[in-house]
Amino acid sequence: MSTEDLRAGLTIVVNFHPKQPDWSLGTGRARRFIGKTPIYNLSAMQVGFSGGDVILATGDCKQDVRHKLHSDAYGVWDAIRALGASDYNNSLWCQTSSGFWLPCDSYLIGRWPTPVRGNTVDNVYVKFGMSKTGKCVVVISCHPSSEDEE
Repeated sequence: MSTEDLRAGLTIVVNFHPKQPDWSLGTGRARRFIGKTPIYNLSAMQVGFSGGDVILATGDCKQDVRHKLHSDAYGVWDAIRALGASDYNNSLWCQTSSGFWLPCDSYLIGRWPTPVRGNTVDNVYVKFGMSKTGKCVVVISCHPSSEDEE
C-alpha cells in the first residue's frame, strides 16, 4: 500500500479523531489530556510515512532534535519506526508553532542514542499526529510535561 493510499483511507490510520477544542487550552494543562487510548494506528503510521513526511512542529522541538539529540527529521522518523505499542504513554493536544492544536499520541523512548560517542538522552517524549495535508507532525520533548505524567 502506498503512502497516498494510506492517506486517502484515513480510517486505516486513525482509530478516532477528536474535534478541535473550542476552549482556551492556555487555562490549564490538564485540559490538553485526551486519554490513554492511541488515536493513530502506530503500525499504519510507521508504514505510511517516510522521513520526508515529518514536520518538526515547534521551535523548541527543532532545537531539542538538533542540539540535544544531534538528529534531524529523518532520525526522528527512524525513532518513530522503532516504537512499539508498549512505548505508548497517552494522547493529548499539542500546539504547533502556527497555533493549531493537533491531537497527538505520546510515546516514551527511554534512551535515545546520539552520534556523540557514548552519549544518550534519557526519557525522550515523541508526540505525533497527522495534519490535514497528510504530513506526520512531530513534537519532541526531552523532559516530561505534566500531561506526559497523567
